[in-house]
Amino acid sequence: MAVDYELELVWIPVSDVDRAKRFYLEQAGFDLLVDIPNGLPGHRIVQVTPPGPACSIGVRHRDHRRQARLPAGAVR
Repeated sequence: MAVDYELELVWIPVSDVDRAKRFYLEQAGFDLLVDIPNGLPGHRIVQVTPPGPACSIGVRHRDHRRQARLPAGAVR
């Protein structure tokens, strides 16, 4: 029996959620699905998706304890 898998969401840690949101909405033409606080002061989760059936991208503040050594743009 064959199983089909679909990737529905990819999380990208960012240092500036507003900047990432502007990029995906204004330059890449994505649609906004979610923009909610995540419980930490000043932090929130944003989820955007390209037009049509495709994988969404979630952007959130990066966890500086675990990802401090990664430079901006390191997630590809």
